[in-house]
Amino acid sequence: MEISKVKVLCWILTSPSTLHSKAAHIKETWGPRCDVTLYMSSQADPSFPAVALNVAEGRNSLWNKTRAALKYVYEHHSQEAEWFMKADDDTYVIVENLRYFLRDKNSSAPLYYGHNFKMFTKQGYMSGGAGYVLSREALGRFAKGDNYRCKTDYTAEDVGVGKCLEAVGVVAGDSRDSLNRSRFLPMSIADFVNNHLPNWYHHYKKYRTSEGLSCCSDYLISCHYVTPQTMHFLDFVIYHLRSANDSQQRRYKLRSNQTILV
Repeated sequence: MEISKVKVLCWILTSPSTLHSKAAHIKETWGPRCDVTLYMSSQADPSFPAVALNVAEGRNSLWNKTRAALKYVYEHHSQEAEWFMKADDDTYVIVENLRYFLRDKNSSAPLYYGHNFKMFTKQGYMSGGAGYVLSREALGRFAKGDNYRCKTDYTAEDVGVGKCLEAVGVVAGDSRDSLNRSRFLPMSIADFVNNHLPNWYHHYKKYRTSEGLSCCSDYLISCHYVTPQTMHFLDFVIYHLRSANDSQQRRYKLRSNQTILV
């Protein structure tokens, strides 16, 4: 499938206190590159706009907030995309690389992808901060999950999602590239490149990770703990900055007698 034909809905988990201080910078950078972009909060803000979910704010309410958000997406937007990407309001996503990764995946299969942690479930669960993407089938199964299989008393959002998806038969896929490098990062790029990773991460990670420049895929999809300033910095570096040599190579490729713009 052509990359441009991979339809992705992105929904951002935000709050009234961070909507304009954090989520606004997603709106100014990577958010509009998704086919549909939704900002999920506990209060409506028509000027933004933000969707009001009938939940309380606070870390202990993140699971119920996420559950409400996924059900809202299913009930109101499930036919507008094939894949549904969740991100926090301090997550940066390279949407083109997300589409590239998903181009040969089947959205009719019960799948989801992200940065896999091995704890708490048999197949592991995906880090909430790195973001995770559900197929349309996975979204439907989650939304229809009953309270017995998808309990309401979880506190950690990503663990709750992982347990629920496992209970309804959704497979936690492997998102690493052909060199076993991570595409979704639960910390910042700098943390991985400089190997400044917390001890808990090494206990939680499902797959072995490399240090330095070998840490991460050339087609990185996401990273976490991104400040508003860094959000704009990454956007500039990825979409505008070129070296002179790189620019020449990108502008023209000669094949036979044909010049192809790239």
